[in-house]
Amino acid sequence: MSNATPRPPVPGPPSAPQPVPDLAELETLADRPLVEHVAVLDAVHRALAAQLSSAES
Repeated sequence: MSNATPRPPVPGPPSAPQPVPDLAELETLADRPLVEHVAVLDAVHRALAAQLSSAES
């Protein structure tokens, strides 16, 4: 047995990141025409950038 006092739990991040629904669109790229890929990737990029900027503030 150890006489060491238990350490308090380490707090996690202030708020857990929320799922990015736009990432699900990546799964559909194989079924979409090539001309739509840019729009899907652009939407994913915007969603991830928004999440990153909200995490930094």
